Amino acid sequence: MDNRVSFQVIATMRSEQTFTKTFQARFGSVVRSQRLGAGLSQEELAHRSGLHRTYVTDVERGARNPSLNSIKKLSDALGVPLSGLFALVEAQSGSDGSPDSTVVRAPASRRGRVNVLVAADRQVGIEPLLRSLNGDLLHTIHAVYDGSETLDYIFCTGPYKKRDMMDTPDCVFLDLGLSKVNSLEILSRMRGNPLTSSIPVVALVTQPDQNLDKARQLGVSEFIAAPVDIAKLTRALSQVGLKLSVGSNSREV
Repeated sequence: MDNRVSFQVIATMRSEQTFTKTFQARFGSVVRSQRLGAGLSQEELAHRSGLHRTYVTDVERGARNPSLNSIKKLSDALGVPLSGLFALVEAQSGSDGSPDSTVVRAPASRRGRVNVLVAADRQVGIEPLLRSLNGDLLHTIHAVYDGSETLDYIFCTGPYKKRDMMDTPDCVFLDLGLSKVNSLEILSRMRGNPLTSSIPVVALVTQPDQNLDKARQLGVSEFIAAPVDIAKLTRALSQVGLKLSVGSNSREV
């Protein structure tokens, strides 16, 4: 065999090996971030996917090249569509699997609409405000009422496991006094996930002793003091580049 041909073959093999290791590292990073975002242990993910705990560990470490069948099992167990997992892998940069600044956003079919997730304790009385919003024009409003449901919605787990993970909210309106799961923990999980790390968050302050400094460190864009009305909400959202269409019957809550 010609030496030049031999060197070309070796170079091609090395290139393929590098690509495989890069994919493994990126895919493992995505699986780990999705698992942590969903609040799952490796044991729980292994149980849900029907894979061995050691196999899951190796995947997350980038030490194993998973088959398409195993990728599908992990996708189902995480409640994330295959397209979502691969999009997140594409959003990674470098062979170390570190997150890129590029964040995968909502599908093109929903572009042009503002999708706001409102996460507020029922005691805040957010329902009148939601009824005041004209949701069939320029935006979609979805409401959740405690921290656990908020995480389920954002990371497509529990009752929201069939929701499209790629359909990320354009903004989260977050009550800092949520029950069940602390709002700061929600923020921390959002910032630790490549798909949700750049979502703007507008925080509702309901008590004077809430940790606003920590919330700022976790990327809260704007703060609104309770009680909140349409004018306050639309003004805060405009600060993060979003515009709502509102009805004429605005009421304070």
